[in-house]
Amino acid sequence: YLTSPPTTREDLTFLPQYQGQQVIPSSSHLASFAGGNFFLGGILLGEQKYTDYALNVTNSYFEPYRQTAAGIGPEGFRWVASEIPEDGEFNKPPAEEDAAFYEKAGFWASSPQYILRPETMESIYYAYRVTGDKKWQDMAWTAFQSIESQCKIDISYAGLNDVTVDASEGGHIDKMESFWITETLKYIWLIFADEDVPVHIHADKPMTWVFNTEAHPVQIRGQ
Repeated sequence: YLTSPPTTREDLTFLPQYQGQQVIPSSSHLASFAGGNFFLGGILLGEQKYTDYALNVTNSYFEPYRQTAAGIGPEGFRWVASEIPEDGEFNKPPAEEDAAFYEKAGFWASSPQYILRPETMESIYYAYRVTGDKKWQDMAWTAFQSIESQCKIDISYAGLNDVTVDASEGGHIDKMESFWITETLKYIWLIFADEDVPVHIHADKPMTWVFNTEAHPVQIRGQ
């Protein structure tokens, strides 16, 4: 009910917000964890349709990393939804300065910051571990290189004020969230970690560990 392709990029699948029964074509970096949820659903229920949907969602939420000047997804973004009337209250076309970008990218940044969030890497971790397709590792490495070049400062890593421009132009946020270390870096490491690391999720054999919402491994009772 919430799947929404942008009018200029029907190959993408975003998950909008909603108010009552009104869909709002707006999403966030935070929402990109949804791909991982559907991967787990596909594994646990044995339903390939959920895995296929997860692949689509995860690839779509990596598109902001492909398209922005910083090579990193923004905190929030919007699009025009074809399934909503054009004159709908929330279905506004992009501002003139964003129109050309929307034409090729399928979204425009509504909150251009990046605060070192992990959710896109989280879903890519599940995508790689479920499929074994190394393209997901390539995507994670591309994202990590962008973060390394844009967010690394003398003594730590810092968020970005605006991913639509290079960090040298947009500047940094004077803050490093704790989830950068406990989640973002952890998921990136897990994407490349050896297969025998015990906490990995598996598509073809029972799992003995799960991750909580902050990426801490918790052993399954009885395993």
